[in-house]
Amino acid sequence: MAIECIKEAIDIQRQSLPDNHPNLATMYQTLGDAHYRQGEYIEALTNFQRAYDIYKTMPYCDPLIIAPKLNVDQYDLAMDYFDRAVNIHNEHLHLPYHDNIIGCYIQMGIMERKQGHFEQAHQNFNKAVDTYRCSTLPKQHFLLTKLYKQAALTYLEQDQVEAALRPYEQAIEHTPANFHELSNIRQQVARLHQRNNMTNSNFQETQRNVFYIGVVTIISVISIIIFKTFYKT
Repeated sequence: MAIECIKEAIDIQRQSLPDNHPNLATMYQTLGDAHYRQGEYIEALTNFQRAYDIYKTMPYCDPLIIAPKLNVDQYDLAMDYFDRAVNIHNEHLHLPYHDNIIGCYIQMGIMERKQGHFEQAHQNFNKAVDTYRCSTLPKQHFLLTKLYKQAALTYLEQDQVEAALRPYEQAIEHTPANFHELSNIRQQVARLHQRNNMTNSNFQETQRNVFYIGVVTIISVISIIIFKTFYKT
């Protein structure tokens, strides 16, 4: 019902507005959202594309609001949206250190990780860090929380527990005290430390077992040699 109402509203607006009017972009995006919530992803993508085609003709508008709607199945298209959003901020808005650019790099890192492109994911997270350091944003900010958390998750998918601890600890350092994610991150860090300690303990135990097995084997071989040497029949 809502979708039909939005379509009727678009038809009415198109009778009096030019095809590239920002109001139409907003309505196409609203229609895309409605289809997305219904699980109708092809229709959603079509309307997001229509909205984006209007947005990109207006340098003061931000297409970043569309790109996160795309899932991993539209990887190439999503990455193109993010690249264009970064370029718009750099070339048209002259805002190279805007928080939207930081958000773009984070989202690009997440998309790369979902594709299994771990090196490219870390490259985008590093770009986000560099951009943030040049910005005027505070030392503690939810963007840094998200950035370091996603970097840690990428290391975990690579089975690099020790490497994941560092960005998690950075997330704690740069997360505002009242941010709801803080306690969850601390718990995750505690679990990783415990897991890491258990792994090291198991490794040491394995080394000891290998040593003892080796010693026993050598003693057994020596015993057999002595027996065969001195007790020949």
